[in-house]
Amino acid sequence: MTIRSQIPAEKLARLPKYAQEYIEDLERTLATAEDTLDRYVNANQEGAFSVDELVCLGQTRGLERKVDAYRMRVEHADVHLEVSIAHPFHIELRWAAGPDRHGLGDVCMIPSSYQHAKLVHPKRAITR
Repeated sequence: MTIRSQIPAEKLARLPKYAQEYIEDLERTLATAEDTLDRYVNANQEGAFSVDELVCLGQTRGLERKVDAYRMRVEHADVHLEVSIAHPFHIELRWAAGPDRHGLGDVCMIPSSYQHAKLVHPKRAITR
């Protein structure tokens, strides 16, 4: 969302030329600040994992951040997934279903395309 998109076009057209130019300058400054922040954050973060997140700095946009870690946990839809890169020659995946991530609950792995699969809680796998 830009500054100009928040002002109706007819009101924007009635503004003096200097005000329209000022709004354009503000939008350029905002875009430059966002790009500089993105570069700074990624230059100062190193790691094997990256996280995509939405950040709102006047405009909603995606941002990728690097995370320095050897293990990452994801919990979503009653499925718990742990990705570990503690060993130098392979990636370990562990998963479980249910309220306790250390439990022995089964998880359905459903292939969906080439080298792509979904991890689904068994109760939800039947309906999808």
